[in-house]
Amino acid sequence: MDTLILKVVYHVKAGMVEEFREKLTEANIEATVRKEYGCEAYYYTANPENDTIILTERWISKEAQQEHLTKPHMEIEKALKDEYVVSTEVIQETEFEFEVSK
Repeated sequence: MDTLILKVVYHVKAGMVEEFREKLTEANIEATVRKEYGCEAYYYTANPENDTIILTERWISKEAQQEHLTKPHMEIEKALKDEYVVSTEVIQETEFEFEVSK
């Protein structure tokens, strides 16, 4: 089975981390994504002291993560990122395969 783990840093406009985080919560992005097929983890960690939010994602496959990007709620997230985020940086992308023992 393939698994994909992503860590993404959103560099947020100065002093806007808490507001951005609140908007993501109001839009119910995390809970909605966690219900998607293939999502094993999806959460934001706000770091106001350095104007960043780290998104951690874990998917059963790269294909499941790519399908996730086509969902309607991702358009909402994109609009929020356009408003609040200066730049985005993928700091970890790990794809691995493992066998499940019986």
